[in-house]
Amino acid sequence: MGINRPDLQYTLNGQRYYVEYEGLANPRGALHEARILANDPGANFILRIVP
Repeated sequence: MGINRPDLQYTLNGQRYYVEYEGLANPRGALHEARILANDPGANFILRIVP
């Protein structure tokens, strides 16, 4: 939804999931979480830190 492009998105059992993978040097997850949840308040957001 919206213009944000998460790294992974899927629907499982009627629930929408958005997954962001980010490195320690590029902390953009909080901004993406805010944008995704503003566009899709019922979504599940998962942030994964990749070393």
